Amino acid sequence: IGCKQVVWVLCFSLLSRLLILRPPLLTLTYPIALFIKVFHHEQAQTPHWPSKLFFYCERPATRGGGTAVCPSDQVLIKLRQAHPDFVQQLEDKGVKYTAYMASVQDASKGAGRSWKSFFGRDTREEVEKRMTELGYTWEWLENDALKATSPVLKAVRQAPGTDKQVFFNQLVAQIANAKEFGASDDGEAEANLSKYMTFGDGSPLDLKALKYAQQACDECAVELLWQAKDVALLDNYLVMHARRDFDGPRRVLASLVR
Repeated sequence: IGCKQVVWVLCFSLLSRLLILRPPLLTLTYPIALFIKVFHHEQAQTPHWPSKLFFYCERPATRGGGTAVCPSDQVLIKLRQAHPDFVQQLEDKGVKYTAYMASVQDASKGAGRSWKSFFGRDTREEVEKRMTELGYTWEWLENDALKATSPVLKAVRQAPGTDKQVFFNQLVAQIANAKEFGASDDGEAEANLSKYMTFGDGSPLDLKALKYAQQACDECAVELLWQAKDVALLDNYLVMHARRDFDGPRRVLASLVR
């Protein structure tokens, strides 16, 4: 079966109306082109992440708009074969992520969350307290912007309840986020990735290896082609996901399971 197997994904069509018990997330929030083939484990760039993801398709797009799903263990196998030294460094050192956030949400950017929404706090004092609790370091910038660096996080994990080692991180998505967010002075984030992500000891990551991981995600992906009332349950440890390009209205709701 290889990479094209569907792993730990449940997708089915509801014959009756879905009762939504709590306010879900709406996945259509940012400009479409920014999220084509940007594979990620949900919130893996933070110290806390969901274990499962529920998706409900209320209204499919006129064209496209599927959700691509990628088995993270297969990506890791490919990456270990092609770049064993890089994977070993990930396992030994972990990674750190740096985000640049304004005080106000910027809906024109895929990485445009404000520090208020990111940390769920409204004031600098409250955000600093929360960052201290989570192990972040930070620097306040001009115009009330915030530069926040995560604690050292694992980039390779064993998926709970399995014997699978997974490429559980946000490195592939961070390439796109860094390039699009444009916090680098020269405007070329790929030439300055260390402003956005490093190994846990602060040393730079290998861009060639990251590009290979990005390619491996595409090679291993399968597609969820939404129909109205479809529901999908994804294991956030075992699979990455990405939204595909689309035309027309699209409304897909998501709920995160701790």
